[in-house]
Amino acid sequence: MITIFFYLFFCFVAIIYLYRTEWKKSANQQYIKKTFFDKKFIFSLLGFILLHWIIRLILIYLQFPLLSENTKLLIKGIEDDKIFSLFALCVLAPLAEEFIFRFLVFKNFKKSNVFTYLFSFLTFIFYHYCPGENLITFFFQYFVISFALVYFYWKSKWKLTVTILAHSLINFMFFINVIYLPTFIIF
Repeated sequence: MITIFFYLFFCFVAIIYLYRTEWKKSANQQYIKKTFFDKKFIFSLLGFILLHWIIRLILIYLQFPLLSENTKLLIKGIEDDKIFSLFALCVLAPLAEEFIFRFLVFKNFKKSNVFTYLFSFLTFIFYHYCPGENLITFFFQYFVISFALVYFYWKSKWKLTVTILAHSLINFMFFINVIYLPTFIIF
């Protein structure tokens, strides 16, 4: 229950921030449309997805468990309540997590410092950690996604909307995967 309030609070703050900075200006909306539907962005996203799949195939070959504890919890949540899970995965989580792990981190630390990127990257990964997790499986489960989101934030010139949309798209692909291929989770 605390997690839901946590997400709702940060979603509320993120929406206020986005409205006051990125969404209010029509020029930025055009920029975001150009960025999100740009060929480079789409190919980058597809490249990150392909890299994620290659890493998963390597983990399969090395016989590591494929599902992290967090992924198992998400699958159970989707099976229990599809509508709320879709809303939580594609709206609440991207808004709150991108606001915290991208906006707040880069707002409070220097964007020119490599440790800021590393901090954003690692805090996102370890936020999703569950006790008892196989660290190798867990790290590689979130490695590509975290790197991709930091990369998109940097490439979009610090436009939070771009990373929220990318995060939503990644979570939506996971949701569709669980619904239609529950025995073969590829995300």
